[in-house]
Amino acid sequence: MAMERRWALLQEAHLEVTSFGQLVSEYWARVRNAAGQRDRGTLSTPDTEAELAELRRRVFSGFSALDVPRSKLLLLGEKEASEALGSFRSACDMLFRIAVPTNAECTIANLDARRDEIIAARDTTFEKVARAYLRI
Repeated sequence: MAMERRWALLQEAHLEVTSFGQLVSEYWARVRNAAGQRDRGTLSTPDTEAELAELRRRVFSGFSALDVPRSKLLLLGEKEASEALGSFRSACDMLFRIAVPTNAECTIANLDARRDEIIAARDTTFEKVARAYLRI
């Protein structure tokens, strides 16, 4: 594969992971805020609930979009980076499973723990992609 094409695919994969990570981070922050309001006994507004539901839908749709950068990494023979991306996806999924303010598991401590796992998995993914860049 031409060096320029390899570089472009790695860059696209990196940008797609970054974009999804930003979306998940925004979702985490909004859910954490909603959980805090719930814990303080403050009711959320219908607009806030609608915004959170829309953001949840976008995150859910984004999970299937992560298959694209993973496929690109596999196409390039970057198995370690692809596996790291799979771990990042799994960490995001663990957040998504609990991140509903009506869920009893949706506590500030659990949300923060899931975010720490996401950050660690994202950083590992970026490290593996960076190593792939160095092989060009």
